[in-house]
Amino acid sequence: MNSPSQHIDELKPQWFAIRTQFRKEKYLVNQLLSEEVQAYVPIQKLKRYYKSRTKVVELPLIPNYAFVKITRKEYVQVLRTQGFLAFVHFSGKIVPIPEEEMEMLMTVVAEEEVLKCSTEALSSGDWVEIKSGQLVGMKGQLIEEMGKRAFVIRLERLGFFLTLNIEAHLLRKIKAA
Repeated sequence: MNSPSQHIDELKPQWFAIRTQFRKEKYLVNQLLSEEVQAYVPIQKLKRYYKSRTKVVELPLIPNYAFVKITRKEYVQVLRTQGFLAFVHFSGKIVPIPEEEMEMLMTVVAEEEVLKCSTEALSSGDWVEIKSGQLVGMKGQLIEEMGKRAFVIRLERLGFFLTLNIEAHLLRKIKAA
């Protein structure tokens, strides 16, 4: 029987998605970082409104998920970390996430400004590329949601979609719907 660790390179560190226990994402990542294992949890800052005050809270973008960049030797360290549940796998294999997709995820999370798109030149279903700003070169599909245009980035290896509101002048159509 194949061991999941056989799909991890011995020398070149690669990114992998892992499932965590409920509300243990940041704790697990901090544990791994303290053991010098590269780990990442995408955090979003949200405003919460209470009767007497407003508070900014930091929550994981993808609940119960974190990411590790490891070689085979660090595999067991990750398995033994408190809060770890499982490696995300497809067809019984843990599949590495391409470096470009992780960089895109980190860039999207770091982007603080959410912009609105207002153009008639683009239509729902068009494939577009961002032509300026921090997200330059990022490609995705334009969708329409409740009358607003939004840029959707699909992280294929994870099966997640990230939706951003982007100004039309920052987009370039690369393929029609």
